Amino acid sequence: VAAFYGADHITETVRIEQGQFEIADLSKWYRTARDIVWQIDGINFSDLNEQEGRIEFGAATQKTADRAREALKDSGIPPEAVFFEVPPPRLLSDFEVNVRSLPGIEIELDAPSIVRSGESVNLAVSLVNRGDWRVKFIYNSATPENIIVFRDGIDVWSNKGRSGGTTLAGRISNLKPGESVRFESDWNVIDLDRDPLAPGEYLIAASFNFSEEGTGRYSRHDVATKPVRLTVIPAS
Repeated sequence: VAAFYGADHITETVRIEQGQFEIADLSKWYRTARDIVWQIDGINFSDLNEQEGRIEFGAATQKTADRAREALKDSGIPPEAVFFEVPPPRLLSDFEVNVRSLPGIEIELDAPSIVRSGESVNLAVSLVNRGDWRVKFIYNSATPENIIVFRDGIDVWSNKGRSGGTTLAGRISNLKPGESVRFESDWNVIDLDRDPLAPGEYLIAASFNFSEEGTGRYSRHDVATKPVRLTVIPAS
């Protein structure tokens, strides 16, 4: 480090650790693993973590991670070189309802109250300017609306970070009083593992995060609907 950067770059924040794998091998394995694992529904990110010396994937559930590990079994990649991050379940008790934000933007969820397991339905989230002045806001995701289905207080499905969401607004909305913008997602009434959702009683809610554009500032806002009842009936 001293020879390359200079002696003044030797600080307490620099440390040298022995890695388990060569970076060249990890890079090669990463390309191979990415081509295989991204074919599996429920994988939502991938990364070559050089600091930790491992390949990382995000999986929606443990079942998704197990499917990915099985798909990699004959790839020649050492299993210990691949790490799958599975997020903890989202809880209904942590979901904060805030239907209307300070600038007057109100969130609405358009969802059927009765759906059939395994059949496609349309879900939509609208943001409506209920205030008295024009509001311009920005958001940074291709699917900025978050629609969550809960059963027994635990999330069983969400459209966040998944294919099928379509925004009709782009990434900037400029709404006059009374104007609205709508975001749609198609849902095949499945769970996080892409299996048909079991018949029964559920709750469905939506949230949206955006930043209001002002004079030289951005003000973050979180809005969320009240969870409403959703009944899933058996497939025909």
